[in-house]
Amino acid sequence: MKKLEFESKIGELGLRKIYSEGVLQNYKQQREFYKLSQNGVFFGCYFSKNEYVVFFKDSERGIEKMIGQFKTEDEAYENLYKVIKNWDEEHKK
Repeated sequence: MKKLEFESKIGELGLRKIYSEGVLQNYKQQREFYKLSQNGVFFGCYFSKNEYVVFFKDSERGIEKMIGQFKTEDEAYENLYKVIKNWDEEHKK
């Protein structure tokens, strides 16, 4: 899944894109995050050491958990979307 397609789909779920500056200060580089509007959970994807890393972070506790590592950006965003979709469905129950 291309990044633009991913961002279009998550917009339908009520996520919004934010940046690490002023939000999650513990990162040395600026990163994009996608925040669920109803809670303090952030999802994201970044490139490191020839792999795309997908993760989520709980802003209350400051805990970051890696969801997976992928060789291509398309594969990373496809898997990130699946995780967010499942998370959203579980949260609505």
